[in-house]
Amino acid sequence: MIFNLIYITNGSLFSIWIVLVIFTYIYEKIKAKNFILAHTYTMFKNLKFDSFLNGNH
Repeated sequence: MIFNLIYITNGSLFSIWIVLVIFTYIYEKIKAKNFILAHTYTMFKNLKFDSFLNGNH
């Protein structure tokens, strides 16, 4: 289905599709690598924010 669509549009959609696939792949790789770091940062930020709201600073 998607390949028929690519051949009909004379390759212009194909290049866009390839770029999207590559971008998504790289994004998933980076997200998987930095997941623990980002999660820890978010938890730390939430803890600081919660303590600030509670007045324990």
